[in-house]
Amino acid sequence: MGSPHDAREMWNELQDHYSQQNGPRIFQLKRALASLTQAQDSVSVSYGKLKVLWDELSMYDPIPSCSCGKLKVFLDRYQRDCVIQFLKGLNESYANTRDQIMLLDPLPAVNKVFSMIHQQEIQHKLGTNIPMAESMALTTRG
Repeated sequence: MGSPHDAREMWNELQDHYSQQNGPRIFQLKRALASLTQAQDSVSVSYGKLKVLWDELSMYDPIPSCSCGKLKVFLDRYQRDCVIQFLKGLNESYANTRDQIMLLDPLPAVNKVFSMIHQQEIQHKLGTNIPMAESMALTTRG
């Protein structure tokens, strides 16, 4: 690593060394995200797998930061894409809920969508069904 003269130079050298984008790993992560489906997993496990992949991807390919507010459209689009990615990977038993969520404008944050779907999964396991419109109303009020 050489012999840095001060802490700042050392930090910059470490940052340059370890923050290099890793194209092959980014490719692997994006491929895994594109092919991830719920299959036999619970909604929580499926969402957890997505979250791990999103978090690792953000380390290799971080979203730029900006305090000027110009990235808001980009960040909103990223959040929308995360919601869509989560919903598209769910089993068909969630198709009605997925379709109703996709009609919302704006789409809720991905953690809210996970909460709605998780609530529906629990209701199915308990054998109770609150109509989705009522369930969504309860979730969006909070």
